Amino acid sequence: MEVIAELEKQLNEAQSKLADVDVQSKQIRKQLSMNSQQAVVMSSLSQIAGVQDILKETQQLESELAARRTILQDNHPQIIDLENKLKSLNGLLEKRIEQVTGKNKIQINQNFQLGELQQQLSARLVEFESSRMGLASQVATLSNLQTSYKQRFNNLPRLEQQQRQLERKVQAAQSTYSLLLQKQPESRIAENQNVGNASIISQAEIPEEPSSSRMFLYLSTGLLASMAAFTAIYILEVTDKSVKTVDEAKELLGLTLLGIIPSFSKSNKSIRGKEEPDLYSERLVVCNAPRSPVSEAYRMLRANLRFMSADKELKVIVITSSVPTEGKSTVAANLAVVMAQMEHKVLLVDGDLHRPVQHKIWEITNNEGLSNLIVEQATPRAAIKQVMNNLDVLTSGVVPPSPASLLDSKRMAALMKTLAAKYDFVIIDAPSLNVAADAATLGQMADGVLFVVRPGVVDSVNAAFAKELLEKSGQNVLGQVVNGVIPKNEPHSYYYFREDGDLKVSQESSKTLVR
Repeated sequence: MEVIAELEKQLNEAQSKLADVDVQSKQIRKQLSMNSQQAVVMSSLSQIAGVQDILKETQQLESELAARRTILQDNHPQIIDLENKLKSLNGLLEKRIEQVTGKNKIQINQNFQLGELQQQLSARLVEFESSRMGLASQVATLSNLQTSYKQRFNNLPRLEQQQRQLERKVQAAQSTYSLLLQKQPESRIAENQNVGNASIISQAEIPEEPSSSRMFLYLSTGLLASMAAFTAIYILEVTDKSVKTVDEAKELLGLTLLGIIPSFSKSNKSIRGKEEPDLYSERLVVCNAPRSPVSEAYRMLRANLRFMSADKELKVIVITSSVPTEGKSTVAANLAVVMAQMEHKVLLVDGDLHRPVQHKIWEITNNEGLSNLIVEQATPRAAIKQVMNNLDVLTSGVVPPSPASLLDSKRMAALMKTLAAKYDFVIIDAPSLNVAADAATLGQMADGVLFVVRPGVVDSVNAAFAKELLEKSGQNVLGQVVNGVIPKNEPHSYYYFREDGDLKVSQESSKTLVR
């Protein structure tokens, strides 16, 4: 409190002095009709002998020129000579003034001859200006100190309360400790006085034969083990909230089933035949294995989308999922390939600015991409790369610090309109809905949203949350694609195994799915 009071006193004194200096400075500036910087310049110019000499010569030439013009015409050589001399002196005067004022252009009067009183007032004005700056700095410093001490003062009641609580805890602990020290000898005495009431009557006899047969023991053990196994299976089944089959995905989400993509993982060699496959390039199953059942499933998905767009043209499609690792990027890449194979001009956009993967799938660089186009740091010709006939890829580009604000911008909306006018189809690989709301933002700029579900990866909670988010944001959800389906896990499988171990789509299920 003493420090705060002292700071308050010093602050008031400094503010009073600052106000006094401001008043005097304004009065002097009013008398001189100039500011402090102009006063310094005028005082300096009035004290330079070279400037005064030039002024005298200029006045003499002006007087002589005025006298000659009364008897001579303007085109007379003497008049022209006097005008040239006057112009030279004015130029020399401007150079002298520029040497004093520097490069800063300052508005000054042409009368550079200041009286003694004006010079004194100019000196006082400069002095007051220096004092004002020092007092302003002192007031700011005192204000900051006062604020700091007030904050410390406001924390004192809370610290005092904590101190009292800790002191009470110490007193309670000390009282408990003293009581336990008093009870300890009494407890030891009572323990030594207790005498057991048990006594040995006879020694136990060891039986020569077991009381029960081994078969009964084996049966009871097997029964208990079976009961424990069934109990564990039941508990795991009850606690497991993951979506396991295609029917569960259809019942949970209630969306139109547009495609079922079977699992295409290989154990020994990749689709390209390499001993150590590239996990990203292996996802392009439509390019690497065009006759595989997985490729047929993507063509079936393309056909279903075409049937849906019979009334309204679908040009911009956003592909998203509930959680990562459901294969939405793989679905987007292969869907773009099958559309490009139908002689459509397709653009695949990596809209996942959190964890982009399209540049890894297509094995291209990611130096310039979508983020660079939005902020106008790259041109479409440099950012968009052609990966095959009729198919271009726009990677994510440099990952920005705030992807949501970048995607939800007017530049992004204008860019989508430009791309939609240039291409037949624009497929956007958006991030998962539980990672960010970017998919909902991009869905407002698209013609529809395609939802990817993978059994065994997503659970019912995340799937229901994603569905609710799409409904509340007013998205045009085209339907769902069940990805990574394992036929043996399906009670009513759409697929069957051939003798060579590959999957093949049955003709009956294919016709049903297209309908």
